[in-house]
Amino acid sequence: MTGAAGRLGHRVISRLLPAAETPSATSSESDESEAKRIVTDIVALDQRGGRGVDKVDLTRSDLTEHLANCSTVVHLASAFDGERSALQSGEIDIAATTRLLEAAAEANVERFVLLSSAMVYGAWPNNPVPLTEEAPVRPNAGLVFAKTKAKLEERVIAWGIEHDVEVVVLRPTIAVAPNVSSWVADAIRAASAIGVDGEEPPLQFLHLDDLAEAIVLAGLSRFNGIFNVAPDGWAEAAVVRSLEGSPPRLQVSEEIAGKFASFRWRYRLAPTPPGLVPYTMHPWVVANDRLKAHGWEPRRTTEQTVVESIRPKPWAMVSSRKRQQIALGGAAAVLATGAGIAGTLLARRRRR
Repeated sequence: MTGAAGRLGHRVISRLLPAAETPSATSSESDESEAKRIVTDIVALDQRGGRGVDKVDLTRSDLTEHLANCSTVVHLASAFDGERSALQSGEIDIAATTRLLEAAAEANVERFVLLSSAMVYGAWPNNPVPLTEEAPVRPNAGLVFAKTKAKLEERVIAWGIEHDVEVVVLRPTIAVAPNVSSWVADAIRAASAIGVDGEEPPLQFLHLDDLAEAIVLAGLSRFNGIFNVAPDGWAEAAVVRSLEGSPPRLQVSEEIAGKFASFRWRYRLAPTPPGLVPYTMHPWVVANDRLKAHGWEPRRTTEQTVVESIRPKPWAMVSSRKRQQIALGGAAAVLATGAGIAGTLLARRRRR
């Protein structure tokens, strides 16, 4: 398993260890297609290393020796963390996955599990609610993260067909847990503060424990294919903001929202790349029926996950009248910022 030292990796390992310690409790090889594989050993890899985790750079280290005698590869590692540039992170992920696939082929692995993202569907006005696995993959052009995940899916699936290896692709929605967030979750929350006039898309937050259970099931079972990983249903954006204690969403035009997002990203005033803005404007929630048909069950709804993982902000204690006054002031600030950006661009054009 790659990415083993992360919060998600730790959760997966803690669920695999009992199976490794008591293999006799798992199903036998002669059972039906849903039978679980027997775990005899776990090879944990991560660039950071750690207790019981080998320190490995997927883009440089010799991976063949680590994959020797492994029957299954679970690929959780990713360079996307909000610190590097998106292009650099994408290049690292593609290079790392390519080398991992080469080593997996040499080791004759039987199964490969790839952690992707529901963002590969893209956020579009004509998206059905919810999206199923049959929906086309069309990530928004401005979001390198989603485009990279789509490329990795395509590469891994093609590799699996070429080498006759079972491949499982998991497409989780935004995953969080108490005291655990991600750059995607932080960026979505930051971007949601500024919205385009009109209806808001619903949101899904998946508990990291539920995602870990899905990964374990994908690693040990015998089904293959593409599977969404999401809680049952979804929640309205206004409900999520209320549970988080966030201020009301400021409604502006799409043009101003885009320019404001670009301005904040350029000067690192917010963790939101401009390409993420469509995901706060258009629906991209997904159905989980396919994975549930194989025995997976999410234990928490979006609302429960939000309540567990987010500490209420001071805003939640502010009266409704005061909230309105602050929101109006914030809207004025956004408009002023938009005017400032427009003025700067006009001045540059005149100088040219």
